[in-house]
This record gives sequence, C-alpha cells and structure tokens, in this order.
Amino acid sequence: MNKNELIVLGLLNEKPAYGYQLKSTIHERDIDRFGIIKQPSIYSTLNKLEKDGKIIGKKEQHGNMPPSTIYSLTDKGKKSLKQNVEEALDSKKIPANPAFLGIAFITGTTKKRALQILREGLNYIDEHSKFVVEKKSDPKFQEIPFNKKFLFDFADDIRPIVKKRIQELIKKIESTDESYFYHEDEGEE
Repeated sequence: MNKNELIVLGLLNEKPAYGYQLKSTIHERDIDRFGIIKQPSIYSTLNKLEKDGKIIGKKEQHGNMPPSTIYSLTDKGKKSLKQNVEEALDSKKIPANPAFLGIAFITGTTKKRALQILREGLNYIDEHSKFVVEKKSDPKFQEIPFNKKFLFDFADDIRPIVKKRIQELIKKIESTDESYFYHEDEGEE
C-alpha cells in the first residue's frame, strides 16, 4: 500500500480535481500535518498514477492562463483504490496511519468487504489482548526495555477505546446504503 496513492486516489474518488485543489484539500483536512503526505510529492504521485493508467488528466484552458490539468479516476484507479483501502484497513502491525486512511476512504471498497475487514480487526484486538496479558504475566516481562513496556501499557489503554469505535463504525456501515460504496462488476473478485 502506498499512502500517497491512497490519499490521491481517495480524494479523486470524491470528485475530479486539479493538482492545486488536491494540495488545498490535503492541507484543509490536515492530512499533511503529521507527515502522512508531503506537499511536493503530490505532483509526482499524480504523474505516476497517470502513467500507470489509474487516473486520467484532461487539459483545460481558462482564458489567457496556461492550461490546467484536471484529474479523474479510471476503472483501474478505482480498483487500485479498493485494494489500497483494504490493505490500509487490514494493517494490524503497521502504525495506525494506514488504518485511519482506510477508514477515511472506506467507501472506496465494497460494504461487505469493509465489514469483513473491520470484524477481523475486532478479532485481532481480542487475540492481541490475550497475548498482552500472557506477556505481562511472564516474569521475563520485567526485563524488557521501558519503551516496549510502554507499548504494552499503551495498547492496554487504547484497546477498549479502539474496539468500541470500530464497533460503532460497523453499526454505521451496516445502516448505510450499499450504493454509497464501491460496486464490483459481474465476474470481478
């Protein structure tokens, strides 16, 4: 999963845009705030996506100004977005940013698949909770470095909150119309 591609594809899935509009939206939504995407990489990402056939750029002339390119998703781009969203949602061992991005653009996959991945995430949280309890009860736990102990304690603190929020998200998705999500054509996986 490429974070930059996920962000650009996700934003273009919302509506076609010029490069400068994408930069503005990224800034307005604070996506660039924590280094998730760097502003200069937006144009290189657009170029790569266009070269890969995931987006198409159309030149538009506005008065005496130089032509501007408006970008939109292709079918290949929609399928790539679907794959990136699913990978981001399924990221269990990666820092949280990819999962947050997956949620931000969750409608880029099917309702069924989004629910499946989120439910698997809940199972993972429960399994990980058991693992942490076992680790912390091991006498050797006291010998591990403080930063690793911190991560265990941090996980203990946030796990119930994350679990509650995922359960709420599942309920909201279940009550959301299927048409709001990606639709696969017959014969696609």
